[in-house]
Formats: sequence, C-alpha cells, structure tokens
Amino acid sequence: MYAELRQSEPTGASDIYFELGERRSQRLTPNGVEFCIDVEHATTKALEGNPALMDVWKKLLTADSGVEIDTATTVTRLCGELYIQRGLEPGEYFRHVKRGRAA
Repeated sequence: MYAELRQSEPTGASDIYFELGERRSQRLTPNGVEFCIDVEHATTKALEGNPALMDVWKKLLTADSGVEIDTATTVTRLCGELYIQRGLEPGEYFRHVKRGRAA
C-alpha cells in the first residue's frame, strides 16, 4: 500500500491520458500523505536510522532481488513489529482515520 501511495498523483492532479484511451490516476489524499509519513517515521525508528538498512527497506519496496534473505528478514521483522504496534496495517489505519482519530 505504501509504495502505491508514494507513486500516486497529488490530490487534484489532472487525469493521465494514454494513446489507447483514458485512465484516471490514483490520487494521493491528505490521509494517504499522513499514512506515508507515519510509515516512514516508524521505519526510521525501527531501523534506528541505519542507512544500510534503510536502503534495504527501499529495495524491498521495489521487489529488488539483490537483497540477501537474512537482511531482508531482519528488516521485515523489525519494521513489521513496529507497524503492528502503531496500527499501520492499511485496513486498520484507514478505518480509524475514517472514524476520526482520538485527540
């Protein structure tokens, strides 16, 4: 979900037109921006800002096959634990946003 949101057009962006037809682009809403920021903050905390691990995380987002399995497992475990603690599973996260966050 995070990777798709980061590639989305900002809210109010114009439609994307293709030669074979017309397609509406996915829009990045304010809630989507907040989700991306929350994921990025959680990732930085989980990986303790380690540049090498942050690079691995970015490669995992793009399904880069050049990542060692042990390193990928470590990054996934560290980030996954914090994502769960912070409610960053998209279905959970956006359900709370839709209902309104507690102040």
